Amino acid sequence: MHNEASIHFHYDGKSESAKQASDSNLPILPNGSQLLTQYEEFDSLQSIQYLKAEMVEAEKSELFQEIIQRMIESLKHKARLKGADALTGLEQKITPLRLPSQYQVTLQLTLLRKVKTKT
Repeated sequence: MHNEASIHFHYDGKSESAKQASDSNLPILPNGSQLLTQYEEFDSLQSIQYLKAEMVEAEKSELFQEIIQRMIESLKHKARLKGADALTGLEQKITPLRLPSQYQVTLQLTLLRKVKTKT
């Protein structure tokens, strides 16, 4: 048994569309972006999902891409609840598990808050 948390996705069409609208506006800034000077780091989030895939090229599969997108949206939602204005440092790690068809997918993001300018 693993000690890490696993994300499970459950959708009920009513509340999901409103949540996605606000969370999808949360930008993920690339490392080294000039825009990063407008923000300060204040926290980080991690998401872990387990994937069972029969192919070695699991990262290119449509299922894998859908899982990554859902994990990102879940992280965006949690970041918004923590007060983030933007995100950066998206790291993705795929770790093969004991069985050749099982993988652990880990995403990590840094939460950013707008720097308050003195007036």
